[in-house]
Amino acid sequence: MEGFTNGSSFGSIEAGPAKPYAAGNLNGLITALDNNGNVVSWIQRTSQGSGPHTQKLADGKTVAKVSKLGPQHHKATFSLGGDVLGSVEAPAGGTPYGVTRIGTLWIVLDIDGGIASYVGPADQ
Repeated sequence: MEGFTNGSSFGSIEAGPAKPYAAGNLNGLITALDNNGNVVSWIQRTSQGSGPHTQKLADGKTVAKVSKLGPQHHKATFSLGGDVLGSVEAPAGGTPYGVTRIGTLWIVLDIDGGIASYVGPADQ
């Protein structure tokens, strides 16, 4: 997927079998893509934590617990009612974001441990 503004490209992201989710951030405009071609974007107006922390995500129910694995390397584990739903890592040296999706909840983890989340529509 390639993003455009006023006819000019501002970047692209790619998802495929080896990397089923991808995301980008342009001054708080978060765009996420899955390998089925589903795309969501939203404005993240405020910082959603950084470093090790725990927070509720956009659905108001899912909890993210962020832990630091190393310099600019974080992992977020997601749970609902005590049940672990999954996790994602944002490692240093690679893409700056770890991205995943749980149902309609999209989650983007930054290498500094910040989290952006959004409840999107069901798949087309």
